[in-house]
Order: sequence, then C-alpha cells, then structure tokens
Amino acid sequence: MSFADPQSIDPGTGAISLPRTGSAVGQGVFTSADGTLELRIMQNVKRRQRRMIKVTYRKIIADPLLPTMNTTVVFSCYLVADAPVNGVTATEQINLIKGLCGLLSASTYAAVTKFIGGEQ
Repeated sequence: MSFADPQSIDPGTGAISLPRTGSAVGQGVFTSADGTLELRIMQNVKRRQRRMIKVTYRKIIADPLLPTMNTTVVFSCYLVADAPVNGVTATEQINLIKGLCGLLSASTYAAVTKFIGGEQ
C-alpha cells in the first residue's frame, strides 16, 4: 500500500502540493514543483521494523561570507519509528506516535518552540 499521490504539506506559507517523484522498494519520494520541499517515506524491515518519514526544506540565501553570491541551505525534520519485529503491536506503535505528536502540538506547539530554542 502506498501513500496517496499527491501529498500536501504547509511549511507555514500555505499548503504545497507534493506529487510523487520517486518510488523504489521500501521508499516513496514526493517533491514540490520548484524542488524546495521534499517528503520522503522509507521503511526497512530486518531484525527491527524501522520506518521514517522525513521532510526536507531547501532555501536559497545570500552567502554570509560572500554577499554577492547565493548559497542553498537545507533543513530537515524526521520522525522515526523503530520497533522489534515481534512484541510491539501496530496499535501500540500508532498510539506512541500519536502521543508524541500530541505533546508536540499541544498549547500551540509550545514543546516544539522549546525544542528549537535548545531546551531539554
């Protein structure tokens, strides 16, 4: 089963459509038309079930050392689920991820603001 095509992400500037641009065994890639936003979904099941969803944002900025030149900066954010093949049910995995997402999104994303601010 695959994620629907296209996917959509709002990086704070409005929803951006991400059509599927790549597919391989255990991997799907969705990229914006201008290439600045990418969603990558991967899974690897061997001794453990390791699944990752990653968002990558690319931006062109003036080079701080050479202001007449531009440079590309990249920011990525991942969610990794790493579980043994046996012993943890799909429901338990889903509930733990929902709990983490709930923590991060509660109180207008206060935990995310603290995390990005360097708090532990």
